[in-house]
Amino acid sequence: MAKGTSAGIQPASVLRGIAELHGAHWLWVADLSKPEQLPVRILPLLMIATQLLVTKVTPSPAGADPRMARIMTLMPLVFGIVLYQQPSALMLYWVTSNLLQLAQQLWLGRRYA
Repeated sequence: MAKGTSAGIQPASVLRGIAELHGAHWLWVADLSKPEQLPVRILPLLMIATQLLVTKVTPSPAGADPRMARIMTLMPLVFGIVLYQQPSALMLYWVTSNLLQLAQQLWLGRRYA
């Protein structure tokens, strides 16, 4: 491995290299290969909010460690900070995934409660 390179794949570098995302827009996002060009980025905030909702509606296993519950509550905030500068396509994917997880958990909770 060359000096100064990373063993891991950086999601931003992969997404920025996809030609189909360059100039692709979605609602208020002008280019999905770049972070939102707003003073406050909405998609990372939506990602944090939806991930917190998924965490709240997902049942904890019996005998779960309360420290782990606190960690799981903090993880969306950590991800939001770390991924704040990432391309909008990644944030859009994550928000969509969270919304689908939320719908699935709510459906399963109603069906098997």
